Amino acid sequence: MTSTDGTHAIKNWQWNFGDNTSQQSTAPPFAHAYTKGGTYNVQLKVTDAAGCSDSISKTNAIAIGDPKADFYSPDTASCNNQIVRFVNNSSGNALNYFWRMGDGTDSYDQSPVHSYQGVGAYDVELRIWDAYGCRDSMMVGEYIHIDQPKVGYTLSDSTGTCPPLIVQFTNHSVYYKQVDWDFGDGTGAQIENPVHYYNYPALYYARLVITSPAAVQIPSYVKS
Repeated sequence: MTSTDGTHAIKNWQWNFGDNTSQQSTAPPFAHAYTKGGTYNVQLKVTDAAGCSDSISKTNAIAIGDPKADFYSPDTASCNNQIVRFVNNSSGNALNYFWRMGDGTDSYDQSPVHSYQGVGAYDVELRIWDAYGCRDSMMVGEYIHIDQPKVGYTLSDSTGTCPPLIVQFTNHSVYYKQVDWDFGDGTGAQIENPVHYYNYPALYYARLVITSPAAVQIPSYVKS
């Protein structure tokens, strides 16, 4: 609290708020709005009616909270019962976290992992608050997509009287990111709908393995 010398009244208050702004006033009250989070040094200089002055500086006198919620998931497309990871990139001082996973479950972890039990698209929300009670939140609608991969394919032909037998393989799988064909004769391919030549008489078992976005492998066999 500022006080006089008992004789001369204070006529001027000069503030330096620590955020590159200053203010002169001839009477209280004094107010200042900080626009960015951080800690600020504050300086006050007073001058009385006789022209005498005094000043005081306080280090880290003001702490302003400005938390920013931010997150992402590297597993936005996944399968039932698979781990979905969340990476928290929020900024602020001494933060607390509250997540809504979109399937009726919540978490207070900083960067939670979660398994979804049902097929669907899920909204995810992160709420944060700092040591000063300042808050922020981030919500992404239909952010996590959960589905079940299904593998299947058809053949253009499965029997031949003389080699070579030319077979067109057509992939009918759903919800996958990679295909791996095994033609049963020691060769394979990783293209969507391959054409393969069987050059020797034999009974072959063709196999297709699909890998879902959650890296789950689903195999299927067809005799050719």
